[in-house]
Amino acid sequence: MNPIYWLVLAFCSIAGAVRPPSDYAQVLDKDLAKQVASLNTAHAFQEAVALAKRIEAHVAPLPGVAYEAGFAHNQLGHIDQALDQYSQAISLDPHLATARYDRGEIYISLGRWTEARADFIEVVATQPNHWAGHFRLAHIAGASGESKAFERHLTEAIRHGLDLHSLAADPTWVGFTQDEVVGTAMRKVLVLYGNDALLREFGGTP
Repeated sequence: MNPIYWLVLAFCSIAGAVRPPSDYAQVLDKDLAKQVASLNTAHAFQEAVALAKRIEAHVAPLPGVAYEAGFAHNQLGHIDQALDQYSQAISLDPHLATARYDRGEIYISLGRWTEARADFIEVVATQPNHWAGHFRLAHIAGASGESKAFERHLTEAIRHGLDLHSLAADPTWVGFTQDEVVGTAMRKVLVLYGNDALLREFGGTP
């Protein structure tokens, strides 16, 4: 454990856990989030949750630490707690794209399309040149039967680095190829950005 953690923990326990100034809080968050992240990397998720709770109680609520706690809960299958922690991280730092992305993924898994869309719109606003946010917006549009938005977002994802071949084994995306509403758009994208072999992989016709 980084000695900075113990120093801050001791000080804040005596001082009543006063919220640190914003500049210092950013440095502190980065350092302490790394401590929790190291436990997550080691798959010590219960320990990560426990450490994050101690940091919040004795130091301050910090966005990076809350995100790592959310990640740990997510890996443990604690969906409600993961959503709570991701939401806390976002309330502390509305531009924290990792928390937005992971929370959006949970919303997708729950079929909560409106909430998922809102998160991934923010992801794209924060990281417009990364394919992942565009890709998830395409997913949401496809599931919602919005053909034009589906094609637009999928095209943006490809422009920013999405590999269509990586989707060929995904039942959701193969299903979009055959969908009555978005199937034409999906096949069009496959023809424009792929080839006949890829189209066959998705179950379309070359």
